[in-house]
Amino acid sequence: MEKNINYWIEKLQQDLDMNTCEAFWDDRAEGYSHRSERRQEKANKLAEELVSRGFISENSCVLDIGCGPGAYSMAFARKCREVVAMDISSKMLEKLREEINHQGIDAIIPIEGNWDEIDLKEYGWHQRFDLVIASMSPAIHDWDTLKKMIEASRGSCYASSFIERKDIVGDEIHQLIGKQRTHKTDKIECIQNILQLTGINPELKIQQQSWEMRMSVEEAFRHYTQKIRIEQELSEKETERIRRFLDIRQEEGVIVEKTEATVGELLWRVQ
Repeated sequence: MEKNINYWIEKLQQDLDMNTCEAFWDDRAEGYSHRSERRQEKANKLAEELVSRGFISENSCVLDIGCGPGAYSMAFARKCREVVAMDISSKMLEKLREEINHQGIDAIIPIEGNWDEIDLKEYGWHQRFDLVIASMSPAIHDWDTLKKMIEASRGSCYASSFIERKDIVGDEIHQLIGKQRTHKTDKIECIQNILQLTGINPELKIQQQSWEMRMSVEEAFRHYTQKIRIEQELSEKETERIRRFLDIRQEEGVIVEKTEATVGELLWRVQ
């Protein structure tokens, strides 16, 4: 039986604790901004491609949902007239503002906000942007947030997310406390099917990525416990087991996380 749009909308649904999500990204801001070279290179390449293909121009306005420390905002600010860079994390936006001042870029407007709560009419954002992007952003996690993303655009949209991800330490922690990752949905597959069933045929690109992250034991403890709490509860006993595991796993006070991932990218014109 062919799956209808309601099936994919339901499958896309992900209930997130946004307060924990904010704390998680605040905590990652310092290290995340320091590991931005490869991310900036990828962002620059995307901006150049979209200019060459006529998706955006020097007169375009761009909305970057979940901008983080601003790799994509920076890339598009060099090509377009204006970039509105929005994130739930005040610490991420601090890093973005530092980079704006450092590079003397005045085309970026940083805005702190939760995409779930943004009212497009109140902000004057309905069909305001030539391009709306959500690169690896948890802000797009259900039909309402996806629909709002599309409605903010008068031109095109870009979204990327993990299709599959393996974290050596993180996966072991989930097994240790008897919790499976609660949201195994391929967000890209869901969005692609929703768009196709509404008459939009997005372009899909798939790529493989791998990276390594080094954290102190305390940083790792906050990282893994906050990440789990974004999607599900964590008991005091489970929390203590994670701490003991990291104390045993550390080498010279450092936890090394190695990640391998399959990433999907969708690009589509708004009809």
